[in-house]
Amino acid sequence: MKISLRTYVSVFFVLALIFGYFSFQKTAQTVYTPPVQTVIDQSLKGIYATRFDESGQMIEVLTMKSWQHEQGQKHSQLEAPDLKIYQKNGEHWQICAKSGQSVQTQVYKKIESLQLSDDVTVIKVGTTPNSKWELKTQNMHYQPALSLATTTNPVFITGQGTNIQAIGMRANLKEQTINLLGNVKSHYVAPKA
Repeated sequence: MKISLRTYVSVFFVLALIFGYFSFQKTAQTVYTPPVQTVIDQSLKGIYATRFDESGQMIEVLTMKSWQHEQGQKHSQLEAPDLKIYQKNGEHWQICAKSGQSVQTQVYKKIESLQLSDDVTVIKVGTTPNSKWELKTQNMHYQPALSLATTTNPVFITGQGTNIQAIGMRANLKEQTINLLGNVKSHYVAPKA
């Protein structure tokens, strides 16, 4: 069965008309919904906050460029958060990122969790020379009450002649343990004697 060019063009033209009709009908029935306005109830710039334990020992320092909280929200927006967590043995952890969100059920209460993003860096500084190492990833979730930092993103660890790559990580900062979750690759360069 042969179909002439004229029949082809006619069928194409009819289909185009039907498509155009239904496309017009859909846009004609679209209802405009104005964007939801957010109301900022608190905003701070140049933050430097410290926490102390019951004996008066400094245990955390949190600095950031800015903090912004919107009315009715549990999340606050963080710009350049930098958290230092001090251990009783003199060592400390530093967790920083370009941005993040904090979760607090009430403003001015303890932060329940931090969701850090964009160039997250975790640095462990020991008390001896060359005991520093650094972990880099793109996103990380930190729960202060549990001293738990987790990510499912690729992580890159460097320090003391070791380079490690993995997918995902779970770190207990209080117990000073890190579990790499998958695809772990490492490279070690022995120090020159």
